[in-house]
Amino acid sequence: MRSGTGSSFSKVPVLADNGIITKTYLHDLEASVRQRTPVAGANIDIKVTDGSFVISATAGISIAGGGGVPEGFTAVTLTVCSNGTPAQLIVLGKAD
Repeated sequence: MRSGTGSSFSKVPVLADNGIITKTYLHDLEASVRQRTPVAGANIDIKVTDGSFVISATAGISIAGGGGVPEGFTAVTLTVCSNGTPAQLIVLGKAD
């Protein structure tokens, strides 16, 4: 997430009752989508494909290899699917 905590997403704008699409509405809609879009970072590549994201990692921290979770971070295990095969992805987040 680009800013704030897990519950700090900005609200998705609602089209006015008159149905007129304004520049402000479009900017707010774009900002809302961008805020919810995964962002690549150090050692992380994200590729957009047919309505989904392919997230890959290059050499970095190995939690499973005994590297452990770095101080100040917490590990979250996500169950993901790759070509119909379940897998687990461990991501690091800043500890509160």
